[in-house]
Amino acid sequence: LYYPLWFDGEWAVKSGLSAVVAPLGQQMFGSGAYKRALEELNAPPLAYRARWLKAPGERSCISDRPYNVASISRAAMGPEAVLSSGGGRSGASPFDQSAPADVLELRIAPAAAGGRVFRCIVEVTGRVSRETSPRDFECAEFVRQTVVPERSNSGP
Repeated sequence: LYYPLWFDGEWAVKSGLSAVVAPLGQQMFGSGAYKRALEELNAPPLAYRARWLKAPGERSCISDRPYNVASISRAAMGPEAVLSSGGGRSGASPFDQSAPADVLELRIAPAAAGGRVFRCIVEVTGRVSRETSPRDFECAEFVRQTVVPERSNSGP
């Protein structure tokens, strides 16, 4: 996904839930999940940093996905929640076309998880973007998240 050049740099971001919609009915959310989602409408927005990088010689930017996902995860789960972030891009330049840009792997230990560690794989399955004016840009990425608890040597 390429962003307009004016995205280049690091940004202070706030993100909050603005609506909860259940077009297939509340029961599709699962036990109590719809009620919890409604309660989050009043929660303060997440505040985090996000970064976009200009490709050398290009007139566009790309998202620094490992940095941005780790930043959002820390804001949502606690400052020490991200143990590692990388996966397909680990150690590679964000502009390296041979590194899989659509898969990111994190190891997380959310503050509220009682010390449990999880492996989280985020895979982009689709993208849509358009520049609606010189000052406006709309985009969406569709992702599949797989979260698996890591086994502990100290018990179940």
